[in-house]
Amino acid sequence: MTAPGSSTISPLRLGACVAVAAAVLSALFLAPAGDTDTPAPPPGAPAAAAIQRPLPLQAEPPVEGALNLTESGYTPLRDLVGDQLLSWGGVVENTASALYAVPTVRATFTAGGEEVTLESPVGAIAPGTKSAVGGTDYIPSGKLGKVTVSVVAVRWVDTVGTPLVVSVSEIEATWIGAGDKANYWSSDGISFPVDERGDLVVTFRAESQAPTLIRSPVYVALYRDADGRILGAHSDVSIGDVLPPGWCLRDFRVNEGPPEKTAEDGVEVYVLVP
Repeated sequence: MTAPGSSTISPLRLGACVAVAAAVLSALFLAPAGDTDTPAPPPGAPAAAAIQRPLPLQAEPPVEGALNLTESGYTPLRDLVGDQLLSWGGVVENTASALYAVPTVRATFTAGGEEVTLESPVGAIAPGTKSAVGGTDYIPSGKLGKVTVSVVAVRWVDTVGTPLVVSVSEIEATWIGAGDKANYWSSDGISFPVDERGDLVVTFRAESQAPTLIRSPVYVALYRDADGRILGAHSDVSIGDVLPPGWCLRDFRVNEGPPEKTAEDGVEVYVLVP
């Protein structure tokens, strides 16, 4: 991560995605010259139907393989006005050879004498791969009990030959807005505290193996300390965003966190496919 106070930001959401998407759409909608065997779509048929992927099919659990939580961790945080949050995260691994796993992962604990359950956004984990889960959430004020992260359910699906795999590389994390005043709404009303740390903007290169557009992906940042221990996570549910086949640049902004002990190179990014 670039040190707090830096105002240098990598170019965000560049035209690479537009170019890739344009090429994909051209390949889908422009038939080769002289091709008279391909029937024309019926009048009024929606063009977008041509780029929709098949719906995954529900499947029985695999005979060999499982979805396992391999590690987890958490860190209590405070926002600018002192309200309490919890950053929690984990890594899940799908050891099945063919089926995709859609896990339900929860963090359970007590805070201020209340029983609390937090749930990670849902996404498909490809066979033989790992992904991060978790988030940063507001919790009741008061004493925090032991936090337990667990997989409480797994739905197995067959993607009908459509690979739903997105790899991530070239991760850069840059601090912006250090020293700015924030317009804050909290339990005590509206206030304008100074944000001495700023927000973290995370940019990365996403490469999708899917032959069709992936809509509303979930971006998960996993935080680790200098010893590699998990400190928590941030989930960005990008409603309305799309990932085209091939590669593109993406970004998201972390407003709360990461934990102070996050290492300079301790931010990992994963993409969950809904």
